[in-house]
Amino acid sequence: PGAPPADVERVAEAMAAAIRLPGYGHAAASMAATDHGDAFARITAPTLVLVGEHDAVCPPAESRLIAASVPGARYAEVPGAGHLAHVERPEAFAGAVRDFLLPRSQAEENPS
Repeated sequence: PGAPPADVERVAEAMAAAIRLPGYGHAAASMAATDHGDAFARITAPTLVLVGEHDAVCPPAESRLIAASVPGARYAEVPGAGHLAHVERPEAFAGAVRDFLLPRSQAEENPS
């Protein structure tokens, strides 16, 4: 809800240029109809579930369920952001990714 209108317009234009129907519709329907629950438990890679506080596509409650289903997963939420947290709050998004990828001491040394 708080996304800058210019960002919303930029993302909408990029999606309109890149997304082709009906393929996108088929992919969305397939994702909605598929239960990935069993697959989450088999993930062995380090996993970060990162969501915007106001994400309406995959809300925090759903994202927390995903994180709880992946062994050892870390959950992080970007305050004040929606589904496009990387666009709406790039610094907070990057910080969450950096904190996940770098050991705490390296993250503190490399705050960029």
